[in-house]
Amino acid sequence: MKLQLIPVFELEYSHPKIKFPEFPFTDEEYENYFDQVYKLNGFVDKFQPIAQGFNLYSVLQTTERNLLKILKDAIQKNKNSLEGGFALCDMSNGINPILTQRCCSDFNDVDSWINLAEQKLKGFWIGHPMLCCKIENDQIQFIEEEEEELEDIYVSFSEFQKAVLQLKLELPKIREYILIIANKYQLDLSVVNQFLKFTQIDQNNA
Repeated sequence: MKLQLIPVFELEYSHPKIKFPEFPFTDEEYENYFDQVYKLNGFVDKFQPIAQGFNLYSVLQTTERNLLKILKDAIQKNKNSLEGGFALCDMSNGINPILTQRCCSDFNDVDSWINLAEQKLKGFWIGHPMLCCKIENDQIQFIEEEEEELEDIYVSFSEFQKAVLQLKLELPKIREYILIIANKYQLDLSVVNQFLKFTQIDQNNA
């Protein structure tokens, strides 16, 4: 198993003219729904999800025009963070998301992933439904606390640590990319920098 923590947008857009597909729906129907929603909300470029069936879009792969609209909308809505977080993916055979941010989580919860890699288990928060974690014999067990019917997730701890180190190297690139766009289009940098708090982690251990 080769792990990667991918910073992703998970955008909360809808449109009254577009109905969510009825269950059961295919990955194609799911993606077509979001394509229509984003277009009607003013996005120009088509988003490319990191994997089929997921409304998750790599921050660094987001086009300039789409990123600009995300930033403008977040500023207009007085958001404290950009919409999204981190997707823990198995990269052994393509991109397979195995654990992603949950309800009420955002990019500012990056500390939970980093603290887990450093074995500072003071709590692991990536949203609801909540998880707790156990590390034993080079394995992390992610345990569902609220949804008993969901199976626990097991990953290699050493691979997870590598993924966090890679994430630490990627965060400054995200900061640079977003600031380039913000400067180019003269956005309010004081607000944009608030969005980018998650990129200002301690790089000493990167």
